[in-house]
Amino acid sequence: MNIKRYPYMNDQEVTILDSLLNELQPRTCLEWGSGGSTLYFPVTHKESIMSWTSLEHDKNWYELVKTERPSPNVTLIYQDFPEYLTLPNGKFDFILVDGRQRLACLQAIKDRELLAKGGIVVLHDSGRLRYRPGFDLFDHWEEISPSSNPTPDGGLEDQGLVKFWND
Repeated sequence: MNIKRYPYMNDQEVTILDSLLNELQPRTCLEWGSGGSTLYFPVTHKESIMSWTSLEHDKNWYELVKTERPSPNVTLIYQDFPEYLTLPNGKFDFILVDGRQRLACLQAIKDRELLAKGGIVVLHDSGRLRYRPGFDLFDHWEEISPSSNPTPDGGLEDQGLVKFWND
């Protein structure tokens, strides 16, 4: 099995994140949940991204991503729970929350003060109601991609991106 070198997001979300990363020009990035985004964003924005740290809790998925040979500016870390929520240390200009335990990841960002001044956090699949309590952890938030898209059968998908930042 190979991982596509493109985020597991819809094209609109990828375009929005590309624009956001172009505007922000982050030097240090943290990602909870590795995959196509780990293989895509650090390469696409290599002029600004000095380091992209990706945390993964699933050992098999971690090994699969590792075999795809991420960019040299990527540090891929496997860590099971609860350590998954306690790594790494430092301040990050951009944090993408797209893995397991997303609400706990948002809480860890706040508790451990991982967000650099002027930095942003992006939550993927923000339409899931169980993530709403995390919105109150930051000074500001903005929906940057619709959180619910109609499906062919008339249902709704829990997609979307929300951007968080502090004063």
